[in-house]
Amino acid sequence: MEKHKLMILIVSDEDEKKAGKLINKISPSMQFVHMGKGTAEIAALDELGAGRASKAVIFSVIPESLVTKVLDLLNKRLYLDEPNSGIVFTIDLTAVSGLGALQYLTGREVKQNEKN
Repeated sequence: MEKHKLMILIVSDEDEKKAGKLINKISPSMQFVHMGKGTAEIAALDELGAGRASKAVIFSVIPESLVTKVLDLLNKRLYLDEPNSGIVFTIDLTAVSGLGALQYLTGREVKQNEKN
C-alpha cells in the first residue's frame, strides 16, 4: 500500500472552496475544513504568511506520490509564495489504526493483500 501524508493548508476563508477543488483535481480524498481565527501574535502571523483575517484550515490525506503535484498546484493557483496568502505543509502518516479508517481517509478501497 502506498504511503500517505497529512497535508495541512491554511488560507483565507475566501480561498477555502477554491483550495478544496484544486486538491480534488489531483487527489480526490476526504478533506476536513475548520474555520476560525488564530491566536498567534501579529509578528508570528506575518512570519508565517498567514495574515490577520479569518482563516480556513484544510486537512487532507494525500498519497505520497502526489504530494509534489498538489503542492505545486496550490502554490501556483493560490500564490502561496506571496506574503499573507497562506501556508501549506505535510506530515508523514506512519500508521492508521485499521483498514476502515484508511479507506475512509483515502476515499478508496484497500484490498486485503495491501494491508500491512
